[in-house]
Amino acid sequence: MSIRLRLVILFICVAILLCFMDMIRKDKISLKYSLPWLLSLVCVMLLAAFPGFINWVAGLLGVATPVNAVFFIVILMMLAFIFLISMISSRNSQRVTRLVQEVALLKKALADQEGKGQKDEERICGI
Repeated sequence: MSIRLRLVILFICVAILLCFMDMIRKDKISLKYSLPWLLSLVCVMLLAAFPGFINWVAGLLGVATPVNAVFFIVILMMLAFIFLISMISSRNSQRVTRLVQEVALLKKALADQEGKGQKDEERICGI
């Protein structure tokens, strides 16, 4: 990998990292949801800064070429992201269901209170 390409990759990663930091600062994205992306950026920056590291990882994994090791690692990270998003989606679905049930109970309680109040007024007025 040429020095120019490594510098371009590092520059793009730093720019994306700054964008993420700005989005976190402005509360456009939560820190806990951006951590996997920030971790990925740091990994790409490390690989760009130390290209020999991927050769070592490929040897450790027993993969023939470093490119295949990169693809393998990226696929594992994508699976981890999908799992994380599935967990978040499932949790949010349960929360929405619980909120809908609570709102329905509160509406029923409010309607019961209003109905009871009207009956009390009718009894007091002698209607």
